[in-house]
Amino acid sequence: PQAMPPAPPPAWHRSLRGWAVRGAPVVVAALVATWLGLVMGGSNTFAVELSSSPAGATIRVDGRTLAETTPTLITQLPSDREHVLEVLLPGMVPFSQRVHAERGTTLAVHARLAPKHPPSARAPPRAGPDNTPAFFARYSSGGPFALSAVAHALRVPPSQAARMRLDPSRTYGLRVEGRVSVGGPLPVAQAVYFLEGGTALAARDSFGLVGTDEVLVRDASVLYVFLWDDRPDDNRGALQVHVREQASGAITTLLLDARRHAISLSPHDGFTLRELDPSTTYRVVVRAAQEPARTRGFGGGEVGGVLALHGAGLSPATAPGTLEVLEVNQPTVMRGASWLRLAFPDDDANDNSGGLTLEVTPVAPLHQ
Repeated sequence: PQAMPPAPPPAWHRSLRGWAVRGAPVVVAALVATWLGLVMGGSNTFAVELSSSPAGATIRVDGRTLAETTPTLITQLPSDREHVLEVLLPGMVPFSQRVHAERGTTLAVHARLAPKHPPSARAPPRAGPDNTPAFFARYSSGGPFALSAVAHALRVPPSQAARMRLDPSRTYGLRVEGRVSVGGPLPVAQAVYFLEGGTALAARDSFGLVGTDEVLVRDASVLYVFLWDDRPDDNRGALQVHVREQASGAITTLLLDARRHAISLSPHDGFTLRELDPSTTYRVVVRAAQEPARTRGFGGGEVGGVLALHGAGLSPATAPGTLEVLEVNQPTVMRGASWLRLAFPDDDANDNSGGLTLEVTPVAPLHQ
């Protein structure tokens, strides 16, 4: 018998086969184009992870108040322009910052809000009847000398300091490897560190010196490391700052360039005591003023010390100096110095108050 021809495929099968041959490329191309459009369009924005201390603050972006309060993630910020973030809380000094980032990135911004103090609580020391801050004094004018946590603050974040982000929930060990030249006869193997963080970071723990011995830091979100030198052009070399996470032992190395990461102060930054006798040995001590120095608001406690730089020559601009941290009520001996410069490392002087007093007295030689 003659074989029967195969039955034709059902109509739906013929339709699918035709779609697969003719329509699929068109539809797939349309889907790909739509997906690319969404991705490319969406990536022209960036995000900000915004937090504050205290939390629960009102947020404004470019003048528009958001429904969310801190902490929150702000998304869909166009990356083709700057945006103004404002953080507001009753009784606190308003926080404002301009932000701009590459598309697809997320910035972390922390607003540390300070209480609104009466103007008299933050008044800097006065040099005379004209009520101008005392940025320098001659040793011959007599002491003690007034140091202000407001007028003599050294703002670190806007400076050229080397920096890296930290996890405030972890403890880190810092140490320095190597030596650099800052223009003096001896190489230097230490640097200044400064920490930013939330309310858990105490003012007395926010700065110090790091050398070859490991220093532990905690409660910090950003680490800054720098040299304090008013004449960095003759600096040479670099220090390796090893940052060890204590729990895991993981080490990250931050390179500190002696020239690029040196901070120079203007004549109206910090406090400078001039006309010391380099042939005289001095006893130097700082004491709490009637209102103790605070650099992290009242919640951060007393700062308990001040950063010091002393050296020979006419001024810090003409000769290198030696770094020290002067702690309250802890006398130190200073030799070979003709000037002494002091400052409070800080990130925002708006929450600073109070001060210290500086006492510098000559020490009689032992043979007298």
